[in-house]
Amino acid sequence: MGKLGARIASLPSLCIPGKRARQLDAVAVFADRFRSINREVCAEAYAIFTYTRQYGGNEVIRAVIGARFTRLLVDCHASCAAGTEFPRYKREQLFHAFLAWEQDHIVVPKVAEAFASFDWPLIAWLARRPAIRFAYFGKHKRLRFRDFSSKDERLAAGMQAFRIAEDLGLQAVDDALDGKSLPAGYNGLKQA
Repeated sequence: MGKLGARIASLPSLCIPGKRARQLDAVAVFADRFRSINREVCAEAYAIFTYTRQYGGNEVIRAVIGARFTRLLVDCHASCAAGTEFPRYKREQLFHAFLAWEQDHIVVPKVAEAFASFDWPLIAWLARRPAIRFAYFGKHKRLRFRDFSSKDERLAAGMQAFRIAEDLGLQAVDDALDGKSLPAGYNGLKQA
């Protein structure tokens, strides 16, 4: 949708040689910055999870991610090793701890940098107001932002996405991400 919006918004520039191409190239670079942020978050999540599973909650990892986040990951790994269920409230605490860490250490500075380096006010304004849908949301649910550059909004939306996933269940989320259909009657809204 963003690319379509940029293509439409760039139409008045058709009369100025090269301007439309520069605008659309700038949008592509801007979008690539967000893809890069997502890749870095995924890589860090994998690295942190794997490191704590292998080495535990030593002082090296505590210095990088903090004592609380480290403790939650160590508890998660211990639960897995013991074959016990890691309770939902602890999963929520762990997800929030990671979400807050990745916002502070990766997302906040890189999103600010992306917006600061993008010089097309109309498209920047639109980019701050996305409607995001994950495969497991169903057809009707979206996370709507008033200002995607706001850390607080991203944290709230991330926690909302987590709770939707928890309500649906891990297997259904996994199936949806693999392109399989969601349970019959599921519309992305919390079920009664």
